[in-house]
Amino acid sequence: MRTLNFCELDDRERKRILSEISSKLEEVSLDSSPAAIADYATGIIKDEVGIDDLYAREKDKQNKKALAVYPRLKQMVAHKEDHLKTAFIVSAMGNIIDLGAHADFDIEAILRDFSSISFAKDDFEVFRNRLDRSETLLFIADNCGEIIFDRVLLEQLPSIRKVVAVKTMPFINDVTINDIHGTGIEAVATVIETGTCNLDFSCPTIKPNFLTYFKSADIVISKGHANFEALHGKREDIFFLLRAKCDVVADVIGVHKGDFVFSRIPNEHRTTPETSAN
Repeated sequence: MRTLNFCELDDRERKRILSEISSKLEEVSLDSSPAAIADYATGIIKDEVGIDDLYAREKDKQNKKALAVYPRLKQMVAHKEDHLKTAFIVSAMGNIIDLGAHADFDIEAILRDFSSISFAKDDFEVFRNRLDRSETLLFIADNCGEIIFDRVLLEQLPSIRKVVAVKTMPFINDVTINDIHGTGIEAVATVIETGTCNLDFSCPTIKPNFLTYFKSADIVISKGHANFEALHGKREDIFFLLRAKCDVVADVIGVHKGDFVFSRIPNEHRTTPETSAN
């Protein structure tokens, strides 16, 4: 419904498309990830309205809003004793910018909440110890706007090779290869594409280069709620950086809805990208 509301449609068209989505979702396996199911639904909307990137203008607006406050984000880090830990909190704040979960956001309210944010699950010291003996870090990005908050974190990391993975095709306000230009990310990291619009490892378009980094990087950071849904259990040592935005995910992680998390979340039934593809 939120996606339909971004389209210039009358009530009759919205209802017709929503009915078609409801009908076609009966064909979808609930074994698919929530992101894959949502992508299927939004794909129907794209086909019906003839627009591939339904959120293009909104994503550009989000990046511009975040770039406007980027100097203040840098000051927040500079004024704290532990610069790196603070940069993680700044990055976590950016996960509030999610049009899949909220219709809009108030960036000033986000900044005002900075001093009250802490991680309900916190593996930061584990991460810091791992960082000291690592050469490559893969950061799997989430949303536009939020990517500027992530830039603050990436700039604060020491001399480790940083690789940022972004979506190839649009999905809600997720950052794609077309959205990354002008964000400053390319100056601090190597940018690669996932080949997909969601992180379904069985997708035939997924980039081998992305899979190589996902399997071989010394550190993998998965940013955001939807990436958690897609990647939980795909590699046992992923660091998940997110805000839990629904009760189901909060329960899986062991926190409350709305809590911020930077942690490795174990999964007893871990699957690999190879087994998922089979």
